[in-house]
Amino acid sequence: MAGFSDKCTASGSSSTRIKNETKAQRTSFLFGNKLLAFAHNLFNGVTLKDPLTGLRVVRAEILRNWTVKSKGFDIEVELNREVERQGFNTIEVPIMYRARLGEKKLKMRHGATILKRILLETTR
Repeated sequence: MAGFSDKCTASGSSSTRIKNETKAQRTSFLFGNKLLAFAHNLFNGVTLKDPLTGLRVVRAEILRNWTVKSKGFDIEVELNREVERQGFNTIEVPIMYRARLGEKKLKMRHGATILKRILLETTR
């Protein structure tokens, strides 16, 4: 990330899924992900195309005094918001997305938990 200011690269990077392999994500999960991403951007001011991808590189000093409140998949919302709250930018790096090997961990009910975290983060 040479050439960027410290303020720009301080949060590191997040990935954004650019191309899905066939059957990599069910339509309902893809729709839910897009809906949650829209809500996260709208309510939390997080300017990411794919804020829930789960892959992050973050400078340790940004998180040193961070008290995590999340207990599950909603940690991505809280982490994205913390980085933005401190005034740092996140650079999204395109990745190829393929079907999961093994059993899928994310269930539909996790979407409600993520949405709740998005709403809780609006008051912080």
